[in-house]
Amino acid sequence: MNDILLLGDEKNTQNLLATLFKTEGYEVVAVSSLDQCWEELDKQAFRLLFIDLDQSADVVVNFAADMQERYPEMKIVCSADRKRDDNDIIQARLPDVMLIDKPFKIDSLLESVQNLVEMTELGGSESFNEVVELEMFYQCADLIGKSAAMQSVLQMVERVAATDLPVLIRGEKGTDKELVARAIHSRSRHSNKSFVPVECNVDLAGKSPVFDSLESGGPAAIKKGAGGTLFLNDVEALDAEDQRRILHLLQTARTASDGGRIRFLVGSTLSGDELLAHGVERDLVAMAAGLTVDVPALRDRVEDIPLIVSQLIDEKAGYDARKTAPAPTPEAMAALRAFHWPGNVAQLASVIRGVLAELDSDASEITLEMLPDAVR
Repeated sequence: MNDILLLGDEKNTQNLLATLFKTEGYEVVAVSSLDQCWEELDKQAFRLLFIDLDQSADVVVNFAADMQERYPEMKIVCSADRKRDDNDIIQARLPDVMLIDKPFKIDSLLESVQNLVEMTELGGSESFNEVVELEMFYQCADLIGKSAAMQSVLQMVERVAATDLPVLIRGEKGTDKELVARAIHSRSRHSNKSFVPVECNVDLAGKSPVFDSLESGGPAAIKKGAGGTLFLNDVEALDAEDQRRILHLLQTARTASDGGRIRFLVGSTLSGDELLAHGVERDLVAMAAGLTVDVPALRDRVEDIPLIVSQLIDEKAGYDARKTAPAPTPEAMAALRAFHWPGNVAQLASVIRGVLAELDSDASEITLEMLPDAVR
């Protein structure tokens, strides 16, 4: 029995999903019409049917209902595009069909698919939540975390690194989106080439941060990133012309030579829908936000604060060649954990580095009194 039959009528999304599922080890057959879907099912059986159609709820419901009746052992997933206003109709009429929000979040998408495929292997008797429980701890480069929120991010890093697809890395200011991008790059086939971060929201007096040289005689970012990874942070700040040029590069990437192909990663505080509302090209959003990595705010991963603080102290201690690194007292650590950190990891790093800069060379502790008044 094959794994996934992918029915989609939007080529870019279908290619994205097919590539993603194949990198996870699934056997995938992709079709683009209802008739082709029926023909494929007449030839072979599948564990899961993934439906991504830009059609009315009636068409989707009637088709999926026929599928359920004719192939009761096959699980069905249907994308729920947020632009549609009839997803509730699909869910009401097909309670056994799983709806997955679109633009897709890679962690929930892959976990849902994995669960459903495993349910078919186990005979379908287990409930959805009983099929798989992931409790893994990853560390990627300088990206650390034992919280559930960061475990999810770090697992996604491993998954998307295996593809050449563009990824939207979304998070509040200061959440280390660039570190996430670097971790993806370091685990990708582009890792032996350059990682080039680009801040798109800097006023460059009419120059493009991507396509123009910003230093005398130096190459433009697009040239530096040849064969490597280009990380476009605050992508919504790019002007319309830059957006169109990047979209063209994404659309023609499959025909580029491997040596010059660039992996695009984009960072933003905005979701896919918010990027559209901000005026970003619809096709660019569709390609970049098809895979979204949501980086949690520091207040949502408080249990990671001791790990991050320890890493920051070790970095400074190593630089100063100290024999023993200072450690926060319990009272100081409690204050660090209790603070709400509106500036996220970047703000925490600034506080710890500031404290270390003022610390006596022989100090063994960071006390509560050493922390800024606002943090205490």
